[in-house]
Amino acid sequence: MKKKILVIEDEKLSRNNLIKILRAEAFEPIGAENGATAIQLAIEQEPDVIICDIMMPEMDGYEVLKVLRQEPSTLMIPFIFLTAKTERADMRQGMNLGADDYLTKPFEIDELLEAIATRLKRQELLEKHAQVLIEQLQQSPDINTNLADNLAWDIEKLYSDLAEVKQKQKNAQRQMRLTQLEKACLLEILSGHSPSFIASQLNRQPNGLAVDLSRGLYRYIEGLTGQKPKNWRDIPLLLSQKGYLTR
Repeated sequence: MKKKILVIEDEKLSRNNLIKILRAEAFEPIGAENGATAIQLAIEQEPDVIICDIMMPEMDGYEVLKVLRQEPSTLMIPFIFLTAKTERADMRQGMNLGADDYLTKPFEIDELLEAIATRLKRQELLEKHAQVLIEQLQQSPDINTNLADNLAWDIEKLYSDLAEVKQKQKNAQRQMRLTQLEKACLLEILSGHSPSFIASQLNRQPNGLAVDLSRGLYRYIEGLTGQKPKNWRDIPLLLSQKGYLTR
């Protein structure tokens, strides 16, 4: 499957050139001419990498990054700035907001492709780590220890139903799935533990990542159950009341 790259660039010629380059390199590029459109596309399409100019009218690249880092479904997507700004303070501002790389214009094509390849490789390692956590959590006795009468969570149905809620909430045309991190966060909660554990296992700042992951799950679970969880401890009870426990 081709990797999806979102290109955010207000200058049409520059945007089209980047799209042509990426398409020639067997990527699936998506173009956005402004920040508002880019945010909508990023949330709906969940690209593998985002490339973004900084200096744009109405909403600059910093504002786009800030919004996407607060959205659970896009907070972990690698984000690369392309810009003519070369001041150290500008670079530091982007990194502080969560940018993964920073390339200055003009840049060589090989430089851009190397940056994309590096971010994709790191993201692949992160996904593999999350998958290992999921397998460990699914096999852990903790997930069903507190359940009586040989009950167990119907995990696969829960994944499927939450994914449907996610798709509806995002008004997405394509079928959506829970991310590996969302699954790991859910399993950790069903095991009776705070989701901050997931962040610590992935060497990320625990409180920030845990809050961001939980925020998305809270919305999906509220949509599924019709009740808003006050904190992560409410989630197992709400899901059990909706029949996600089986014998």
